[in-house]
Amino acid sequence: MKTKYRLSITRVVERLRQIYLDAAAEIAGQRSHVHFWIVGDGPLRRNLHDKTHRLGLDDNVHFLGWRKDTPRVMASLDILMVPSLWEAFGIVSLEAMAAWKPVVGTLVEGIPEVIEDNMNGLLVPSGDAHALAVAAQQLIDDSALRHDFGVAGRRRVESMFVAEKMIQEHQWLYIALLAKLGQK
Repeated sequence: MKTKYRLSITRVVERLRQIYLDAAAEIAGQRSHVHFWIVGDGPLRRNLHDKTHRLGLDDNVHFLGWRKDTPRVMASLDILMVPSLWEAFGIVSLEAMAAWKPVVGTLVEGIPEVIEDNMNGLLVPSGDAHALAVAAQQLIDDSALRHDFGVAGRRRVESMFVAEKMIQEHQWLYIALLAKLGQK
């Protein structure tokens, strides 16, 4: 029996657009054992349900709605896909990386601050469903790479995104800004 991979997006539905489902269709066309979770809710949910049905993905795509148990969801995933069209900062990617999960994200705004391409995850152009599918398939097919990205992601979270480090960096920023103001 093949492993049932679970890929998820934990973003509100209106930000998904159709990209995630287009990538899901491409992946499921070659790997029917893969399951996709959509976690979140929004006004486009009905459109996504309809498209899921039109693409024949009713058995592969699962709408989990709004969830408060993010650690549990992350622990259940194999790969997180973040097909954002815009993203101020990649919090959901950090949550996945803290849970030792590899991430496929898009090259928008804050996501590359979190994901280092080919180091702790994979980055693809925003809006490119095919690139998203190819990157996810690469991780599905390579358990060693999934493991390595999970370990590297966790290390990155522990070294770069712990509260103490972020507070210290903000303090340095404020000190530098105050020093510049004092020079004027």
